[in-house]
Order: sequence, then C-alpha cells, then structure tokens
Amino acid sequence: MTYFKSFSALFLFLSIGFSSLAQKQEKIVSKLEDTPSISVTEQDQKIMGDNGTAHTVSIVAEADAVMDQWREFCKDEMDQKLKKNKGLYSVENFMFADISTGPISLYSDVVMTKESAQLQVWVKSGEQYVNHSDHPDISSNLDKFIRKFAVRFYKEYYDEVIDNQEDKLKDASKALSGIVKDKEKLADNIEDNKKQVKKNKDDIEDAKKEIEKLQNEMEELKKENENLVKENEDLDKKVKDKAKEVEKQQQVVEEQKKQVENIKASGSKIK
Repeated sequence: MTYFKSFSALFLFLSIGFSSLAQKQEKIVSKLEDTPSISVTEQDQKIMGDNGTAHTVSIVAEADAVMDQWREFCKDEMDQKLKKNKGLYSVENFMFADISTGPISLYSDVVMTKESAQLQVWVKSGEQYVNHSDHPDISSNLDKFIRKFAVRFYKEYYDEVIDNQEDKLKDASKALSGIVKDKEKLADNIEDNKKQVKKNKDDIEDAKKEIEKLQNEMEELKKENENLVKENEDLDKKVKDKAKEVEKQQQVVEEQKKQVENIKASGSKIK
C-alpha cells in the first residue's frame, strides 16, 4: 500500500507543475526552439495624445520580463533611469551620443500580443518624434540601440530558459526512474505470491494425508490461495498500467531532451 501512496504524491507534484502560469511559460519556451528573428520596425502611433512614431521590436517573452530588462539596459548603456509617467517609462532631456548629438527624450512601453511582447520606443528630438523620413540618422541609431537590447535580452533569456528546461528534464528523468522502480517492486510481489501459492498447495497435499485431523487447516489455506490469486490479478493489472505510464514518461523525457537540444542549438545562432 505504501507504493500506491507514493504514486499519489508523485502525481500531485506533477499536477502542480501544470498550472496556468506554467502552461503560459511553456508556450513561450516552445517558440524558442526556432531561432527568433530580430527586426526593428517603425509604426505611426499616438503617444500621450500626440502623433508620434514608435520604433518597435517583438520579443518572444513575457511583457514584465522585457520591460525589466529594458530599464536595466538603458541604465547600463545610457546611465539613465527610466521612470514611469502617464503609463510610460521615460527619461527626458538627456544626452546620449550613440543615438543623437543633441538632447533627446525617450519614452517606452511594452504591450503583449498573441505571439510575443512588443517593445515600443519613442524618441523626441526638440519638439518632434523622430522617424526615418525626417530624422534618418537618429532613427537608424535608435534602431541599432533597440536591436542591441533585443540581442542581449535573448542571450540572457536563453541561458535562463535552458537552465529551467534542464531542471525540468532532470525532474522528469527522476520521476521516470521512480516509476520504473515501483513497477519492479510490483513484479517482485507477484513472484513472491506465486511462491507462496506453490507452498500452500504443497501444504494442502500434506494436509490431505491427515484429512480428518487437518480438515479445518486445509479450508483456511484454500481461502488464502483464493485471496492470493485475486491479489495477483489486481497486481498484474497494475503492472500493465504502470508499463503504459513508463512508456508515456519515456516520451516526456525524449521530448524534453529534444527541446533542450533545439533551444541550445537555436540559442547558439544568435550573433
């Protein structure tokens, strides 16, 4: 009976891992098996009621993670701390030669689409939001800056995802090992019961020689045999069920291995 309690504890542990949050993260992870493209595009988009041009990049990750890393990146690269104002993270009237020779203001936001998180960045030079038509140099520099961020984000994010997936692979392999051991224990119980059945049959034969004296003992042994045979039938069914579970878990392990290999391969392609 202790074996079946351990099965219940194992299944409870596995079910907790498949919460809605975990499922959302797994969808994002599955998309990372293909090396993501990094493309900065320009979109006409209002900002704080004004007409503006957002420079955007889509990143396969959660919005909060992208914004946290973007703020850290701006602090490292521009020595500027983005502060939240009117729903946007921004910093105004500062100098950053990698984007412009004059003072600029930067505003940013992250919105979640069906497939990814979209980082949106507006840069204001003077009284105008920059775009490729009117401010080609600043816009080009801004695109390079955003792309540099996306590359750094993916490199760090891939390392984190790979570590998490390898941990899951270890857990899945450990669970498989435990299931296999439990299956072997059940098989051993069957063999032990078979030996007991044989021994009881021998005892029955001996008891028949003293039928009158041992009649009551023989009836008890027959009942015991019937119980053991029924128990073997139950154990045999459980062994078959456990074999199916082993096969299923082996598939999980193989899928995890393949996923880790694919993620490592795609992560190494980022330049």
